[in-house]
Amino acid sequence: MRSFIILLHLLWLITASISAQNRFIVPVDTFNIPINKTNYIFDLDANNDFLVFRDYTTRKLHTYSLKSNNLNVIEENTGLGGNKFRDIFDVKIDENNIIYLLNGNERKIITVDIDGKYSKDIYHTYKIFLLRLLNHNNEIYVSTDTETQLGSYYHQITSIENDIVSFNPLFPVINNDIEVIYEAFSFLQGVSDINDYHIVHGRRHHSIFDIFPLDTTKNKSVLSYDDYQEFEFMSEDGKTKTIYPPSQVYVELNEMFVHPNNDAKVYINAEGSTSNMSYYKNLLYEYDLKQKVFTNSYNLDYTPATIARHDDMIYIISKFEKNIIRDDEVMDYTNIYVYKILD
Repeated sequence: MRSFIILLHLLWLITASISAQNRFIVPVDTFNIPINKTNYIFDLDANNDFLVFRDYTTRKLHTYSLKSNNLNVIEENTGLGGNKFRDIFDVKIDENNIIYLLNGNERKIITVDIDGKYSKDIYHTYKIFLLRLLNHNNEIYVSTDTETQLGSYYHQITSIENDIVSFNPLFPVINNDIEVIYEAFSFLQGVSDINDYHIVHGRRHHSIFDIFPLDTTKNKSVLSYDDYQEFEFMSEDGKTKTIYPPSQVYVELNEMFVHPNNDAKVYINAEGSTSNMSYYKNLLYEYDLKQKVFTNSYNLDYTPATIARHDDMIYIISKFEKNIIRDDEVMDYTNIYVYKILD
């Protein structure tokens, strides 16, 4: 019996050692913030001093000081015209504590300071929707819903003159004899992250990474990490191809981020199942872009609502899970979990 107990102890030590070696993030801290259980939180972003995120339920913008632990609420000035926050698609904060609000339908970016004081509206003149913002070393990148206008999905903002923004398209395509039409936002809809090497875009309803190197002498690439469906229809004259959204989604991507110093590591939070593997909403999965395999996973013990990475720090706001909250239970707070990415 004693030998059996010793054997179990050795097995536990071996398992603990393997788990410790395989961890790609470690928990650092946890903050409580006063958010009601019915609220829908998303668009979390971070810099060295602050977190910023949106509460879709109340239509308010929140800033959280990492130094004072104070939560500040910025009222969204909804409506049309200058200094209006209507139809915000994405939110980012730079190292100077300037907050960028991407207004999709009015083709502009609104900038405010950390207290919500309005700065200016920055417009673009193209007939396209801007979907996502990316901030890297205080340089702003944007993604669009189509590549037909400027020949590219991702663009770097190169200059702002008279409050009009100029774009530098990354990897503009050369038009061929076939016009490709993508239905709605389904083709490139998803989440993305950026480091010194590339932009990696994870599509929401397709198990695909679109990789855009910042070194434009290299080629952009598309990598399928699991099964997905995509329906195409070619016109009779062979000049137009239409790609429709999938009728069945095998894996739905929730969030994604990249390693700050490694050009191979990508991390996703997703839910679904294929013949290859199952994805659980309380796990983070590590994927190697060079080996083209999943190499690790981490159990969060909760479901993320939104995730932000700043340098080697990860910030996660958790969802309220209906199956563990009684209807009569009052929940007026949630957690922000802080992790450090390991080398």
